[in-house]
Amino acid sequence: MIRTELIPQTTAAINKGTVYYHFSLSHTGTNAPSPNFEHQVGFFESHFTEMKFGLLSGEQGATSDNSLRWMVNSQTQWNTTFTAGVWHNIAYGIDFDGGSVTFYHSTGSNPLTKTAGPVSVSASSNGADWHVGVLGLNQTSAITTENWLWSGVYIESGSLTTSVAGPAGAGASSSAAASSVAATSKAVAAPAVSSAPVSSVAAPAPTTLATLVSSVVATSAPAAASPSAAAPASGDLSASTIQELYNWVSSLLSQLEALEKRTGSSSADAAGDDSDCDEE
Repeated sequence: MIRTELIPQTTAAINKGTVYYHFSLSHTGTNAPSPNFEHQVGFFESHFTEMKFGLLSGEQGATSDNSLRWMVNSQTQWNTTFTAGVWHNIAYGIDFDGGSVTFYHSTGSNPLTKTAGPVSVSASSNGADWHVGVLGLNQTSAITTENWLWSGVYIESGSLTTSVAGPAGAGASSSAAASSVAATSKAVAAPAVSSAPVSSVAAPAPTTLATLVSSVVATSAPAAASPSAAAPASGDLSASTIQELYNWVSSLLSQLEALEKRTGSSSADAAGDDSDCDEE
């Protein structure tokens, strides 16, 4: 027997009402899952719904089976060939109160579609027996290493999210998420980085500190507020604060100019004194 899995630790009502259990599966040609024995994939403790891969236990007349199956109460409801490099996006739509489960599926970056069901079932879970992983009933062959790729694992209620990018992953692709899972065991959509400038208005380069501050006041001061205007974002400088900064800098510049004049005058006087000495 080989086994690897994660189980939830949450107080959320993931076993009440209608809930959607999402995940995506794939594998590569390296250390591919063996088709020679049964693998139970993405299952609950009671196995009322699950995926299976490989030769089913007790199956007669065959030595291997490369089928990926969706099963309810140990009965195959849907199957396909589990081909290397193909992502299978899956959602179980479980109605715990009504006693049924519906199967949603797609491949690659395609949105989920209803593929099978609803099938009547005695849906039961204590909210902590959802197995995100694989249980291999390896009874007849030597234990081997298998590489299973998982992505897009989450649970939701309400409306079904059909995009494989997930509820908050606009622009992401299943292949990008897969790379993240393979590398870090956690799918996190990274925000896109734009090379565009923050503002499309090009400000002229200031020639003095005074023109710089004037430019700040002119471009940063908010427009007059109106009932429909959106409130400024938290952390923005207010017009009064900018005006105070401008006044302070202007005062500083005035003092510097006065000091420069006094320094220049003193230098001129000193030069005059030197001239008188030379004449003597």
